Amino acid sequence: MLADHTADSKGIQPWPGFDLDRAGLFGVLLFFVLSAFLLTYLFFIQPRENLAHPATWLNYVVRRIARIVPLYALVLVVMAWVEPDFGSADVANHLLLRDGQAHFWTIAVEVKYYFILPVVVVLSRLVFDGYWKSGVGASIAIATILYFIGGFLETVWSMNESVWLSDYLWVFLAGSGAGLLYATMVRRSWTLDRYSTWFDVVAIACLAAALIRIPSVYVIIFGGEKIGKLPGDLGVFAALWSIFLLCVLLGRGWIRRILATPLLRSLGLVSYSVYLWHPFVLDYAETLALPLAMRWAVFLGGTAAIATATYWLVERPLSKLSIPSTFRFGKGATSSAG
Repeated sequence: MLADHTADSKGIQPWPGFDLDRAGLFGVLLFFVLSAFLLTYLFFIQPRENLAHPATWLNYVVRRIARIVPLYALVLVVMAWVEPDFGSADVANHLLLRDGQAHFWTIAVEVKYYFILPVVVVLSRLVFDGYWKSGVGASIAIATILYFIGGFLETVWSMNESVWLSDYLWVFLAGSGAGLLYATMVRRSWTLDRYSTWFDVVAIACLAAALIRIPSVYVIIFGGEKIGKLPGDLGVFAALWSIFLLCVLLGRGWIRRILATPLLRSLGLVSYSVYLWHPFVLDYAETLALPLAMRWAVFLGGTAAIATATYWLVERPLSKLSIPSTFRFGKGATSSAG
């Protein structure tokens, strides 16, 4: 996302004439898949009886709200303060998931999936536990309701198409499917060590395929005229990122070791804050009468400083919230928004 936005910036563009358009969307799709994967996995790795506890679902709601809304509300208030055309009504519409200006559209889309995820979990559990006729029948009925009634309500409620979950639902479902599959492997102690090298090879191939899907990179490799996008991005990346996550977890650890380095782990912790704040810092940095290297230092340093501060002051304290119970859903788990 940062590479996409800086490439589009006139004051801080690192490679003049080189367009990284669509790279930001591909990163958002990865976060959609990862979010659905983690949440679904955390449900299915728990004993079945936990799904019957009200505290399970109450903790899910509390932790999702605490994870997303407070920092999002703070950023929206700052947006209203610095942008004359963004007022209190815009803040309210964003918090109500009706609007999603600029990069905020991803928050509305992801939060809407949080409402659907419990249904996905319960129906999948029915099938998983052998009640496949009930599970499949209920799934078809609910899918029909969501498609006709839910889709209609979303078009009425939403102020623009950018916040429609229906456009990205299959991306989330692919992530949930991958999370369910991985939880099944863990619970049943499936051993696939003999294929671990190949899993890492496939994961690397997924990353290479994602890079090639960037239109400017595609033109450089294969030639031809400049293109805006390649067809089928949502379907391709729903599959691509789901396979990538599974292969990283099942591989020998080549990619896991890279992702586990202190720098990338730190970036992962503050990624939500970075995502929300970086456009503000970018807009400021690109107006400075400084050499390009200094503008980049202001952008990266400012984004890191603000993101780190809001992580420790807002995100981390709220991540400890939960409903007192003998069972707490997803303790210690985190999830990113696009």
